[in-house]
Amino acid sequence: MCSFPYFSRLFLFLGVFGLLLPPIYAEHTPDVLILNSYHRGLKWSDSTIEGAQKKLGELSPAPRIRVEYMDWKHHPTKENFRLLKEYYAYKYINHPFDVIIANDDAAFEFALLYKKELFGDPPLVFTGVSEDNLTLYSPLPPDVTGVIEKADASGTIALASQLFPDLKNLYVVYDSTESGLSMGKEAIKELSESHPWIRLISSEGKPLPAILEEINALPPQNSAVLLTVFYGTSGDEIGFESFAKSLAQKINKPLFVLYDFNLGTGALGGKIYSGKRVGERAAKLTEAILQGTPPSKLPLQNEGALESVVDYNAAKRFGVEDVGLPKETRWMGKPPSLLETHAKLVYATLAILVWLAILALFLAYHLRKTHLFNQELERKNEELEQLNDEITASEEELEAQYEELSATYEDLLKAQKRLDFMAYHDTLTGLNNRAALSLELHRFETHRTPYALILMDADNFKQINDTLGHQFGDQVIIAATQRLASIGFEGVKLFRVSGDEFIALLPHAQNEEVKRFAKEVIQAFSKPLIVEGHLVYFAFSLGSALCPQDGVRKDEILTKADVAMYHSKTHQKGTLTLFEDHLLERIRQKQRLEKHLKGALERGEFTLCYQPQLHLPSGTLWGFEALLRWNNPELGPIPPDCFIPILEENHQIIQVGTWVLDEACAFAASLPLGTEERPPCVCVNISSHQLFHNDFEEIVLSTLKRHQLPPERLEIEITESVFIDSLGLVKEKLERLRSEGIRVALDDFGTGYSSLSYLQALPITTLKIDKSFIDEIPSQSIQQGIISAIISIGKLMNLEIVAEGVETKEQLDHLALHFCDRIQGYLYAKPLPPLALKDFISAKGEA
Repeated sequence: MCSFPYFSRLFLFLGVFGLLLPPIYAEHTPDVLILNSYHRGLKWSDSTIEGAQKKLGELSPAPRIRVEYMDWKHHPTKENFRLLKEYYAYKYINHPFDVIIANDDAAFEFALLYKKELFGDPPLVFTGVSEDNLTLYSPLPPDVTGVIEKADASGTIALASQLFPDLKNLYVVYDSTESGLSMGKEAIKELSESHPWIRLISSEGKPLPAILEEINALPPQNSAVLLTVFYGTSGDEIGFESFAKSLAQKINKPLFVLYDFNLGTGALGGKIYSGKRVGERAAKLTEAILQGTPPSKLPLQNEGALESVVDYNAAKRFGVEDVGLPKETRWMGKPPSLLETHAKLVYATLAILVWLAILALFLAYHLRKTHLFNQELERKNEELEQLNDEITASEEELEAQYEELSATYEDLLKAQKRLDFMAYHDTLTGLNNRAALSLELHRFETHRTPYALILMDADNFKQINDTLGHQFGDQVIIAATQRLASIGFEGVKLFRVSGDEFIALLPHAQNEEVKRFAKEVIQAFSKPLIVEGHLVYFAFSLGSALCPQDGVRKDEILTKADVAMYHSKTHQKGTLTLFEDHLLERIRQKQRLEKHLKGALERGEFTLCYQPQLHLPSGTLWGFEALLRWNNPELGPIPPDCFIPILEENHQIIQVGTWVLDEACAFAASLPLGTEERPPCVCVNISSHQLFHNDFEEIVLSTLKRHQLPPERLEIEITESVFIDSLGLVKEKLERLRSEGIRVALDDFGTGYSSLSYLQALPITTLKIDKSFIDEIPSQSIQQGIISAIISIGKLMNLEIVAEGVETKEQLDHLALHFCDRIQGYLYAKPLPPLALKDFISAKGEA
């Protein structure tokens, strides 16, 4: 008597306990609803569902499929819509679907009306809707796609013409329903255009007996095409298959059909619209939607559901043979050939025969080889007997041969040692090579030995090769190797892994040892190398990674050391960077910028702004500096210091720099000269890659000539690093441009080498004081003294002095007091677009 309360309490406890348990993750299983216009057992609906279910069942995870039938053929009323809506609302309450597949017009219309209200508003895939009926719902919602129903009457009659070349008359059978008239007239129109030589006879408006009488009265070479359902005189519906079967039995002409549900009824065949293929196409669209593709990105399908089919038994009835038909034509009901019936036995027999042939060949080969071996053995025995006689006859000769063999063996050992050395050492420097590094790292990895890997990449070595030749570059590498070896850091092992790339390996080292080693390397190369009587400034950018802190696999450590080295190279050459995780994000950011920089010039994403320069003695506009800007549609405006180093690294700066020069000169030439004694000049920054280009001078001069801009109105700006790499080549190019009247400015003076000997050697006209010095005015008296010294040196050398980044009145007064020639900065004007600069110039002219 107490058992029921006891079990009730037990079930209540288990239910509450289940609610308190953490949810167990399960992969989401999609829900798909297949909504059919017609009833279960209709061949068209069943084949369409079969094709869709089979294709969807291959997905992972396979979706749950619910199938519903609207029975529209028996109940084609709006009341049916209302009842179905109430039924589905109750059945699928709180049960949203991921996709709905609607078969034929009624299901499509019902889904469009109620999918949001009943099924959670999922995407909709339709089938069995003709192109004409689809226009009734135009424009389609963006979450709808599908397979358009399009029977191929023209293709069917093309097949009939191949089977019956003398075809002259064609009787087109269709009923008087709305869909029957539509499909029949559309077929007659299509056939009249594609086969105008065939006389078309319509069944429109005629009772079935009259149709049969007319068909049987036609000459024997005619055929009839069944397009849709047919209603008898009593108004009772005749099913698709039943009508086709009845018609085929009662006529003496070959019958061609358009749909797969009419096959196997005695019809000869046709270009068949396959319900199974339609279902498969709908399933493919459903798969794409489930994988995240929006329906608006999936075009409507109207192909792929047709196949050419010929019924073998019907063909025999009319004496038709498979002559000249396309290979893809399917013969339905055709008995298999002997090969098809006994394929396994035939192929097994052939395989055995082939195997026996191979065995026979192998035995013949083996016998032949045995025979040759015996002959060779006999010959060797004769040679051994002869050799034994010779050895016995001369012991001294044997001793001489032994000594000769011993010497040869020693030579082989030496050669092997040389080969081993060459395999694991660099031929130019004698250092360990990449293969040796790989072995060493593998040994560390096997024994779990902690280590630090320091990657050292030479700065600007490519320019040494390009300007002084590869032989000279090899001598520089040898000298740099000797300088590295002279450091003598305890425990370090050096490797040369590429042209200008070295690796130092420090077992059991931490970051402190890495920093000490890097400091000694940087100090060692603070003095220039002496190569063939030349002073060569050579430095390394260094990056390091630790094992196991930064990774345990050798390729991971190498990659992270390379990332750290690249950070040194792009932010401050000649320094060490210890790997940190955030550096990987910088690499990814760089890769994103590299991707978008490709084609940026062709897409018109680059623009120029111009920052005016004030001539202090006269208080007038002297000119303006052209500044490159990049605005990417996806990334937005990108700062120049983020993308210009990438342009230089990838050598895109040559093409972009040429465009900047052309645009700036064209803009300067377009400005009105006005009444000024001297029109404004334009300043253009020149990269070292541009300057080292063979035809740099010709590009500059041809640009001036093309835009008719006087050379004295152009000032090119270079940095100190350009002439440090190759003074002779740079000097020759700049002297050529100076001889034409072009001005040359040395940009960012004071931040690099700042050598007076270079100032005297180079044909420059202008010194630009870097903004970092101007920022300290008036707070730093030391910086003020440096600025005064730079201005004084420039004046002694007849150079104009330009101060960058002037932003306060105090900075302006200090520069004017020391007779600075020009200033540039936000105090006077910020960088302006071309039209704004023209307005600025006009305003200054009016003032």
